[in-house]
Amino acid sequence: MKLVLFFSRGISLDIWRKSGLLARELAPYRRMQSLGENIDLVTYGRAGDAPFVSRLRPMGVLHNRWGLPSDMYAFLSPFLYRKRMRGANVFKTNQINGWWAAGAAKFLFRKPLIVRCGFLLSLTQEWQHHGPLRTWLVSLLEKAAFRYADAVTVTTQRIKAEVMRRHGIPGEKIRIIPSPVDADLFRPDPDVPRVEGRLGFVGRMSPEKNLDLLLEAVRGLRGVSLILVGDGPLRPALEKKARESGIDATFHGTVPNERLPGLLNTCRAFVLPSRWEGMPKAVIEAMSCGLPVIGTDVPGIRDLVQHGRTGYLCAATPEGLRSAIHRVLDDRSLGERLGKAARSFVTAHYALEQVVRRELDLMAGLAGS
Repeated sequence: MKLVLFFSRGISLDIWRKSGLLARELAPYRRMQSLGENIDLVTYGRAGDAPFVSRLRPMGVLHNRWGLPSDMYAFLSPFLYRKRMRGANVFKTNQINGWWAAGAAKFLFRKPLIVRCGFLLSLTQEWQHHGPLRTWLVSLLEKAAFRYADAVTVTTQRIKAEVMRRHGIPGEKIRIIPSPVDADLFRPDPDVPRVEGRLGFVGRMSPEKNLDLLLEAVRGLRGVSLILVGDGPLRPALEKKARESGIDATFHGTVPNERLPGLLNTCRAFVLPSRWEGMPKAVIEAMSCGLPVIGTDVPGIRDLVQHGRTGYLCAATPEGLRSAIHRVLDDRSLGERLGKAARSFVTAHYALEQVVRRELDLMAGLAGS
């Protein structure tokens, strides 16, 4: 069976590499390939993606070697790579943005289309207060994608319910296939000592992650330190605030995904103070490393963290977050119990092998029909 995966609009392998996500994002497709499937990746990369053609072989890299504008390339890519497209059994989008490239391929070659929805763009627009007109336009884009698709995959039951409610898509068309984690890579490492009082964070340093709240919560807490992995527009301001507040915080910047387990395993807990989330992969990876998760009680985080069982949910206030940090860090046995339950939860529901098998079952069913 051959799958053609269409990247999100404007995204390339080189962008994944620079943001440290390359290994994580390619992991399920490498696994499919090891099971005998053929994979082609349609990327928006120009010269930066050219080295991947040989590096990822036999996986196909169909990149924008003509240097076309992104929107033009999206519509023309099925025609430009028509010989590769004809041999496909299934087309799939990596996210909704840019789905029209895969939609054009379905129209031209009459092959089934899977639209993946890791998060709802329209819901994100509402959370970011972009205004009713923009939200309406994005909602139309989503509805068109879901209706034209032969199958829709979402990461959580909550997102499935939202797709059904907002767009009237029948439930039998929607499959819940969560984001996978390589549980053999992200695992507790007995050779890496955990540092007392250390909290870890991984993510983009942007407003929705609410890292100001984290700094407020730990300010003045003795024996508590932070390691923060990621980059973004707020990083300089956050570094300055941590210095001025006397917070023991180390900012690591972008770190390749395969190096994260070494950092996570030095922590006593993982913390995510976001205002909202879709499906936070960093939480799954931290849980897979046996870390309890301390998170704000918001959509996306509460979908993953079971309060009092795999972590602690709290109000999005300095007092609420500080109290949860105290609760998890001050009681060593509680933290260890939560971490073990978190690891068991991930291996039961999010392990790479299981998720890939569910993807392959869906693809085989569509190709056969």
